[in-house]
Amino acid sequence: MKKSSIIINIIFAFAIAILFILQSQNKSTSSQAEESVSQKEAGDSTELSRTLPVAYIVVDSVMQNYEYYTLLEEKFQREYKREEQAIQRKAADFEKEVSEFQQKVQNGLITTKNAEAKQMELQQKQQHLMELQQNKSTALAQKEQTLMKELLDSVRANVKVYNKDKQFEIVLNNAFESNIIYATEKLNITKDILSLMNERYVESQK
Repeated sequence: MKKSSIIINIIFAFAIAILFILQSQNKSTSSQAEESVSQKEAGDSTELSRTLPVAYIVVDSVMQNYEYYTLLEEKFQREYKREEQAIQRKAADFEKEVSEFQQKVQNGLITTKNAEAKQMELQQKQQHLMELQQNKSTALAQKEQTLMKELLDSVRANVKVYNKDKQFEIVLNNAFESNIIYATEKLNITKDILSLMNERYVESQK
């Protein structure tokens, strides 16, 4: 009876040892599988970064530091102020004419017929002044859009020169209120593009 119990205990011990070995092998296999998946994912990410190189430019910064654009912007601002001052002078002359007309009416220095004619004339002048102001504003807005388009065309042309080795597949605009929420600084090529643009502009002036 005792010998039978000893044999049974030995069998149980042996079985437990086998289960422990099998469990250890399963854990090792699972760890290797997880490591393989992690390496594959890292490899896929690295491969993606190699096949799709991306960079970005902050166009707002280019606007502030591109020498040629600065000259065009200064010219535009001078024209804007000149047109604004011209409209203000016309508005001041119109207000003066209206004030003089009102004084004549109040003092009885103008007949009813002449007052009606003058009032019609002033209404036409007011309408003309409003249309002139609207037309000037529209023209200046169009010039500003043309100026921006010229800047972007220049940026695109210089990006093509900068990227002649096809290093980047896509170059984004990371200006204020753009759709890019975050981008690492190492992808920022603004300084390089700006330097190239200013160099080419200086060369063109020579």
